[in-house]
Amino acid sequence: MKPALTFLAALLLAPVAALHGDGVTWGRVDSVPFVGGKEGYAVYRCPTLAVSTNGTVLAFCEGRVNSHQDEDDMDVVLKRSTDGGRTWGPLQVLANDGKNPCKNQCPVEPRGCQASLLFRSLNPATGKGNILFSNPANATVRSDGTLKLSEDDGHTWTRAFRYARKPAPNFTGYSDIAVMPDGSVGILHKGGDLRQADSKKERYDEVGFIVVPFAEIRTPLPTTPTKASTE
Repeated sequence: MKPALTFLAALLLAPVAALHGDGVTWGRVDSVPFVGGKEGYAVYRCPTLAVSTNGTVLAFCEGRVNSHQDEDDMDVVLKRSTDGGRTWGPLQVLANDGKNPCKNQCPVEPRGCQASLLFRSLNPATGKGNILFSNPANATVRSDGTLKLSEDDGHTWTRAFRYARKPAPNFTGYSDIAVMPDGSVGILHKGGDLRQADSKKERYDEVGFIVVPFAEIRTPLPTTPTKASTE
């Protein structure tokens, strides 16, 4: 890949920083920034997410020109939203190396973890961290994307919110999460149709974005028994 394609450090790291409240409340948001078969790409995969200090939402994806294949003509693309993910600006191509794949984009924030695991805040009741984890609840078919909450630094996981569109099962592959300026949780995730079990194309129909108020992460999770110590 050409040296010029190492764009993220110069272009993105400066404006993306730790979040702070600014009095704006986004509430629940559900939108679709990327749709397969549109804007020049057959499918969009591997979404990553960052939110700037002024609340601008940055949604990144691999734009795959021909198909869902992992090694093919693909670019790194970006869309920006200045209203909390309700609407999205035009698609920007950040990296294009002809027919060579440009992929695995990783925007970085000085605080938090830009993956599917995120430290949100300290829990006043436990004195430990509120940790958020996003993944498909059904690992067999990669469906039913769910946000899970630990209130004790990841020791136990007590509450959840299912963000996949109902009814189940609903394909949700890779996801990325970030804290919005008001403390809500933004989730950028792959989504599609599971009815065509033999076709991957329908599974990668779109990349969706949802904002979940922190208070809505409240569905109780079953308690996992703690193994007795052998020491």
